[in-house]
Amino acid sequence: TSLVVVSRLRRHLNPLMTPGRDHASHRLVTLGWTPREAVMVHYLFGGALAWVAGLVSLANPVEAYAIGGAVAVAALVAVFWLERAWRAAGPGADRELHP
Repeated sequence: TSLVVVSRLRRHLNPLMTPGRDHASHRLVTLGWTPREAVMVHYLFGGALAWVAGLVSLANPVEAYAIGGAVAVAALVAVFWLERAWRAAGPGADRELHP
């Protein structure tokens, strides 16, 4: 959701009312992944975040903040990478359902 909101705001589009194929799963497919692989990546990240949540529940506050910061940085890197790779895919990428 953050990826879509940032991308649409950057393109001066309403992030809530603009339909499109700029969600993470669509971007992965546009970059050459199969739909099944894109879904599996989502499952993998969901499982990894659940595991991290378990670690945070056992950590002291300093460790929890460090883990949270690392996850936030990783999420930002992923958002910027997907945005950059999707833009580099060029005009042939199926970006909008209704331009």
